[in-house]
Amino acid sequence: MDPITLTSVGTVVISEGVKFLYNEATDLLKRWKDRKEKTEAPNVEPAQITLPGQVFEGQLKQPQIHFDALGKVQAELLASRSALAAYVDGLQDIDPHNQEFVGSLDALRELLEAVYQQRITFKGENREPSGPVVEGSIDVEKVLGDVAGVRAGQIKSGKVTGTAKAKEAAAGSVVSGVKVDTVGDS
Repeated sequence: MDPITLTSVGTVVISEGVKFLYNEATDLLKRWKDRKEKTEAPNVEPAQITLPGQVFEGQLKQPQIHFDALGKVQAELLASRSALAAYVDGLQDIDPHNQEFVGSLDALRELLEAVYQQRITFKGENREPSGPVVEGSIDVEKVLGDVAGVRAGQIKSGKVTGTAKAKEAAAGSVVSGVKVDTVGDS
């Protein structure tokens, strides 16, 4: 993923965005702690998230918390959230040229994107709008059947990227970067 560039994003947008992402991280960490106490909790749970339209470009589509991903990144999420606390509390000024701040903000956003498995994009940022992301790749020696970097059905919106490489494919084999059925809203 390309590093975040905030020079084209306004300070008010960044300030409100930091608060929003910080609060989302706080909520996820609380849910992770509560979930650890349950013996048979689901691995994926719907989330009620509306990105503020004045801050973010686009919306998340049917957001879900992927607890397997959250389990892998919860320590990093806590550290990234902590690194931004002084900015959220107004104890430090937000400066889009401050690389330490920008790096902390980007890390927090990337961790949230991993948990929700969707892109989160600031208004004015040179990036695809917020929403689902599907990426996959496969690299195999020999194909004896049907392989795909991404195989999905009914992706209603978002971006799909897939690659497939094979050194050899047996007769009748199929190698697909993306093998999809229905993309887009209608």
